[in-house]
Amino acid sequence: MLGPWERRKPPEYYSASDFEKVQWACGIPCRFWNTSSASMRPATFKYTGHDNSMESVSASVQKKYFTARLEQPELLEMNRIVCITSTPSDDYALSAACLLATAAIKQAWTTDNLPRVRVDDIQDYEKSIERKKEFYSAQPNLLVLYNFNPNSSRERLSLAKDLLNSFEGAYRIIVAAADNPFEFARKHLYMEPHETYHFEGKPRKVLQV
Repeated sequence: MLGPWERRKPPEYYSASDFEKVQWACGIPCRFWNTSSASMRPATFKYTGHDNSMESVSASVQKKYFTARLEQPELLEMNRIVCITSTPSDDYALSAACLLATAAIKQAWTTDNLPRVRVDDIQDYEKSIERKKEFYSAQPNLLVLYNFNPNSSRERLSLAKDLLNSFEGAYRIIVAAADNPFEFARKHLYMEPHETYHFEGKPRKVLQV
């Protein structure tokens, strides 16, 4: 019998490679195991600056920073708050976050270290005290929390903020179904993100070779 915080293994797990099993253990859904970086195409968004002027974050600038994180995964151990959003659902944003998580896992894999990476649905922590205890003992270097939108309950957002603040020093990613990552983090989490990425539609399918 599964414990209250344990996940049932999907059918894909039993034919997965050793690395994919590590991805699963870190919480990456199997549909994102083989996401290609070429499928990541950020979209330009605007936000209100501190002087109330409108600031624009271009797709090319986002792509540059996102690619740098993938090419230099040691940067994924920095003390950062990152917000990744997508519309109409959070699927595109979650695929991008899982790509960053996979890069961090590969970095640990090549140095024979255990990957301290967590990708988790915030809903799991709302339901289980045991899950929270397990989470705090994990001490992740990279954390992804998902299942948010502008209508998320105050309790869910407050829990997320507590979890994020518990791991200062880690690379912490919030994934949300929203149209503006900067405004989502600022308005709903009362946090100023260090990095923001936004995607629209669905990831472009890329032939895996």
